[in-house]
Amino acid sequence: MKNFQNPISSKNYSSKILTSIQKPFTLNFVLLFSVILYLSSCVSLGRFEESEKAREKLKTKLKICETSSDSLKASLDNVRNKNNQLMKDIDKEKADKEDQKTKFQNDLSSLKGELTKMTQNYEASKAQSKGKVEELLSKLEATQTDLQSRENKLREVEGVLENMKSMVNSLKQNIADALLGFKDLGLSVYVKDGKVYVSLSEQLLFRSGSIDVESKGKEALRGLAVALETQPDINILIEGHTDNVPISTSQVKDNWDLSVLRATAIIRILMENGNLDPKRFVPSGRGESMPVVDNDTKENRSKNRRTEIILTPKLDKLYEILNQ
Repeated sequence: MKNFQNPISSKNYSSKILTSIQKPFTLNFVLLFSVILYLSSCVSLGRFEESEKAREKLKTKLKICETSSDSLKASLDNVRNKNNQLMKDIDKEKADKEDQKTKFQNDLSSLKGELTKMTQNYEASKAQSKGKVEELLSKLEATQTDLQSRENKLREVEGVLENMKSMVNSLKQNIADALLGFKDLGLSVYVKDGKVYVSLSEQLLFRSGSIDVESKGKEALRGLAVALETQPDINILIEGHTDNVPISTSQVKDNWDLSVLRATAIIRILMENGNLDPKRFVPSGRGESMPVVDNDTKENRSKNRRTEIILTPKLDKLYEILNQ
C-alpha cells in the first residue's frame, strides 16, 4: 500500500504552533518598547530644557565678559595713546641730538677732506706748505678734542634730561596719589612740556569773587605741600586764572587783581603746611588772558576760573654742563 502523507507536514505544523505562541509575546514587546521610548523622550526633553537654561546663563556671562573686555580695551587704548605721545617726545629729542651730532661729524669730515687736499699739495711743495700743514694739523687736533668734549657734554646732557624726565614722571605720580580723593572736585594732574601741572577749579578752592581758600581746598593744598617737601629741586609757579566777567569788590579791583591775590593766598597755605623754601615760589596772575575754552557759556566760564600750580625741575645742573 502507498503511504499517504498528511498535507500539513510536521515541520509546517510546528512552525504554525510557534507563530501562534509568539504573537502575544511580540505584541507585549512592542508595547514595552513604546513605553520605554516615551519615557526616554520625557527624560530627553527635561535635559534639553536644562541645557537651554544653562546656555542662557552662559550667554549672560558672555555678555558680562564682553562688557568687561570693552572697558579693559578702552583703558588699554588710553594707556597706549599716552605711551605713544611720550615715545614721540623722546624720538623728537633724540632726533634733535642726532642732528647736533651729525653737524659735528660733518664739520670733522670737512676738515679731514681739507687736510687730505693740503697733504697732496704738501708733497708738491713741502717747504712752502709745511707751516700750513702743521697749522691745519693743530686745528684738526683741536677740533677733534673739541668734538670729543662736546660729545661728552652731550652724553651728560642726555643723562640729566633722562633724570629730569624720570623725576617729572615720579613727581606726577606722587602728587596724583596724594590728591586722589579730590579728582571728582575739579582737580587734575598731568605732564606738559616737561612740567607737572596741578589744575584746581574755583569750585574746589574759592567762593565766587573771593580770595579766601575754602576748607576742602586747604585740605588738598596740605596734601600737595607734604608731597612737595620731598622734592627740593622743583620750582613752583602759581598761576591764577579768571573768566572774562568784570569784577570789582572791596577786596579786589578787577580780574587781574583777583588772579594775583588768589595765587599768593595759595602760596601762603602751601608754606604754612610744608617745609618749603619761599625762593621756590613764583606767584602769577593771568586774569582772563589765558582761557582754556571760550567764555561763551556759564559752564565754559566755570572751566576758565581755575588755579594752576606748575612744577618745573631746576635746570642748574643742565646750565652748569652747558657753560663748561
